[in-house]
Amino acid sequence: MIKDTSQQDLVVKPARVSWKKAVGAIALIGALGVTARAISMADTSGRSFELSALQVATVSQGEFVRDILASGRIVAANAPQVYSPEEGFVDLLVKAGDTVAAGDVIARVVSPALTNELKQQQAELARLSDGLAREQLEVRRETLALNRSLELAKVTLDAAERENRRAQLSIKKNLISQIDLEEAVDDLARARLNYRHAQQEVALGKDTLAFELAAASNLVERQQLVVDELQRKVNALDINAPVSGLVGNLLVQTKAAVSAQQALMTLVDLSAYEAQLQVPESYANELGLGMSVVLQVGASEVYGKLS
Repeated sequence: MIKDTSQQDLVVKPARVSWKKAVGAIALIGALGVTARAISMADTSGRSFELSALQVATVSQGEFVRDILASGRIVAANAPQVYSPEEGFVDLLVKAGDTVAAGDVIARVVSPALTNELKQQQAELARLSDGLAREQLEVRRETLALNRSLELAKVTLDAAERENRRAQLSIKKNLISQIDLEEAVDDLARARLNYRHAQQEVALGKDTLAFELAAASNLVERQQLVVDELQRKVNALDINAPVSGLVGNLLVQTKAAVSAQQALMTLVDLSAYEAQLQVPESYANELGLGMSVVLQVGASEVYGKLS
């Protein structure tokens, strides 16, 4: 028979923590904290300095400058070409290497076709101008005739009104018959009708004359624009230098036949230069458009920008 374990088990009571020991432990921890803070403050105060013993300066951001050694060549930044404005024969008035100023005539193109067309259009303009002057005279003549017809109609109306008044007085005195009175009344009505029609005809006639005169004037103005455009093209046959500088390469011979927009010569503008440098590839990622650069050419420095 197996016995139970009641005689082998022991009942253990939980140990009680004394409140005096807990208070003592908390006090010990607090004392250690105060001691550590005092030591830290004492160490920090030992590293303080007087302001007069220090040098204070403002920190700013400056430019980063790098020197690059490169080889290349200096060329003119602006070397425009001069073109023929029209088809014809060119006369070169300068030679390669000549110094020119902006606006100087450096070449002249002779265009017989353009010159003849200008003369034809000028003759047409003169013909239309004569027609306009003739139309103006005709308008004055027609206006005078219209005014005369209107004035005659007014005179007839005034006479008819007088006859009508006289007939009205005469009929009251039995000096005329009823038929004579009716004739006077009819004449007055006819005169009034003619006068109204004359007024309308004068107004319509003046409007017609004004329209015809405006049409003739528009023809002259339109032809004047054609002549002005041709004259501008003829004036452009004298080719002016666009910039001041030197004459570079002559691309055609003098007296040669040229077509419209054919290149004639090259000019070199000496007021601006461009340095074409061979920069090592290792600097490629560090360079950008618009960066300011200083080139040292010999003993002189030249300022510019990357482009």
